[in-house]
Amino acid sequence: MHKLAQDASDRYLHQAGRYNHVTPTSYLELLSSFCTLLSTKRAAHTAAHQRYSIGLDKLASTAAQVASMQAELVAMQPQLVTTVAEVGQLMTQIAHEKQVGIELDEMRHHAIFMPLPCKHA
Repeated sequence: MHKLAQDASDRYLHQAGRYNHVTPTSYLELLSSFCTLLSTKRAAHTAAHQRYSIGLDKLASTAAQVASMQAELVAMQPQLVTTVAEVGQLMTQIAHEKQVGIELDEMRHHAIFMPLPCKHA
């Protein structure tokens, strides 16, 4: 490994024109830095993998819930049709009763403000 680091330093000298001295201490620092970077990247990868796994589990759970809700909706469809018909009838009845109430209010209003016939003696 130390030889590979020395070869990389030689290539760096030829490409960039700068020296990079590889000593046993600097090589050990390089290894230490690499180990630190590797552990940081592994932790980040593990966290991302865990987030993706949890997300996939949530998607699968949601898909199962949607499928069960769709089955319930299909089962309730006839009941929904009858309920819609009943609500329509009820709305018609309410509109009729409202109209009758308006007419009664108008009749009462006219009755209150109608002048009483006067009897002249």
